[in-house]
Amino acid sequence: PVVPAQHYSCGGVSTDLSGRTSVPGLYAAGEVACTGVHGANRLASNSLLEALVFSSAAADAAKDEIAVPGEVESPLEIKAVGEADSVRIRRALGRLMTENVGIVRSFESLHTAERGVQALIDEYHALPEAPFSTHPIETSNLLNAAEFVISGALARTSNVGLHYNSDLATEEPRSTSAPLG
Repeated sequence: PVVPAQHYSCGGVSTDLSGRTSVPGLYAAGEVACTGVHGANRLASNSLLEALVFSSAAADAAKDEIAVPGEVESPLEIKAVGEADSVRIRRALGRLMTENVGIVRSFESLHTAERGVQALIDEYHALPEAPFSTHPIETSNLLNAAEFVISGALARTSNVGLHYNSDLATEEPRSTSAPLG
């Protein structure tokens, strides 16, 4: 079942009609993208037709524009840990984010989550390296994404849409129509 707390970060990465973002070489399509073709009231592009059209356009643009000169070294350290540890850490991360970074947040809950995520990251890196497996790498990526979500939530100075912090004031809804009466 999907619960609202599982949608920690909604919105979209702004793209052009070929899926290009403001970061050279980075393309976005589907739910992570914000193409604008649905209008200003849609932060993310989550229609199936849009995902198919723009993912194809992004793939074509990337294929035509990016010249790969050979093997590229990643600046990130990729470390796999044991599957059992990865499962345990991922479950702990899910609980931590659901309890502290859900629909209604506070600075206290966000700082609790920040400390908890850092502890899980430290634990992950302290574990012995294991043979490569996608699950631990995904878990590492989820830990990094959680850090960014929490950091972004802590940096907010007002509530907009579903980014609600009970310690902040809520902006008045903007009306584009003439007042009634």
